[in-house]
Amino acid sequence: MTEMERAIDRAADSDRSVLIWDDDPVERRTIAATIHERSARRTKPFLSVPCDSPEHFEGRVLGHERAPLAGAPDPRPGILEMAHGGTVFVDDVAMLGLLDQWILYSASERGLIYRLGAATPVKVDVRYVFATGADLGPLVTAGKFRKDLFGELCRSAICVPPTRDFALPEPPGTM
Repeated sequence: MTEMERAIDRAADSDRSVLIWDDDPVERRTIAATIHERSARRTKPFLSVPCDSPEHFEGRVLGHERAPLAGAPDPRPGILEMAHGGTVFVDDVAMLGLLDQWILYSASERGLIYRLGAATPVKVDVRYVFATGADLGPLVTAGKFRKDLFGELCRSAICVPPTRDFALPEPPGTM
């Protein structure tokens, strides 16, 4: 646990994207929130990107301009724009398709996004905390996960051992 605390503190002290590798989705979110709360971005938003439903992913993440033909009457900022200055938590990143992975990778690398239907970019300053319970290496090999995004995430990763691997102390008075 001490090493985990150190890893969280190192991640909080950096603005680099982080990958949390953990089987437990609740634990992943808790670690991501802790990284945000200990970071210099703690006073800014902490928002989550939903990866479990690919429908309308681009619109939710990037936002959209006024598009009467598409049924979008008013411009709307996306999650990345609303999180400007803060942290975006991307849980279950392995569930994203290649296009959605590219959208997040491109936004993290360039700091620019295009709302759907927009001709000019919007600058976003966001720190990304990605998480997964999947082994991404075989997905990269199979062409189902972007190699460039995988390489970026491997630079700063927190691997959480399964709780079943922790030995619990014996309660007092038992032997």
